[in-house]
Amino acid sequence: MKAKSELKDLQKEAEVYPVGQILYNESEKNASFSDLFSGEDADDSNIPDLGKVQMFYFTVLLAAVYLFFLGDKFFVGAGLIDAFPVLSSSMLVLLGISNGGYLIKKAT
Repeated sequence: MKAKSELKDLQKEAEVYPVGQILYNESEKNASFSDLFSGEDADDSNIPDLGKVQMFYFTVLLAAVYLFFLGDKFFVGAGLIDAFPVLSSSMLVLLGISNGGYLIKKAT
């Protein structure tokens, strides 16, 4: 019980208020980069959400690979891009698994 009261005190101090079970910042000035990875519920707001972390890193990795293919096409070729690189099926499967895992976590 003491931990819950301490959590509520910390949330008050940070100007984070619960709306039902979801927490929100009173102002965008209170938002931080770590909010992208933390849980949204009142109980897990200070714990990193594995689904969000996984989705972020898969998305960044796949975007970097795609930019590499795009740069390769631009710099190795004559400098003219006649078409964007095609996303491979394995890239789409990885992105789908990552987003599917996040949506399953949100549904439970």
